[in-house]
Amino acid sequence: MPKTALIVEDNKDLAETFDLVLSQMVGLQTHVLHDGQEASDYLLATAPDLLLLDLHLPYVNGQTILEQMAQNPKQQNTRVIVATADVFLDDDFESVYTAVNKLMFKPVSINALVSAVRELLEPFS
Repeated sequence: MPKTALIVEDNKDLAETFDLVLSQMVGLQTHVLHDGQEASDYLLATAPDLLLLDLHLPYVNGQTILEQMAQNPKQQNTRVIVATADVFLDDDFESVYTAVNKLMFKPVSINALVSAVRELLEPFS
């Protein structure tokens, strides 16, 4: 059974690019959502192997989603990559949001994304 990835990105073109990279280059079964409320609802019922998350989303922001995940035991094995254009995040971001395994700044290199995903999911293969 293929590993699963949830992509939460409000920029539809970027979401499509992430989808193609994760499905075609990494071989993940992907699901794409474009707003934080949809993602929050989805994550209540489903635990993907990987979450690729933007922080600035409509309705519910990515930081709220991370806080919800930290309190949901179902999400304890979900690997999280935050992809953001927010260059003002401080160095403590990953330690405050312990669910975050990798922080990437946009524009995200496709090769760096593929490497990060493989590195995060390899121990669980």
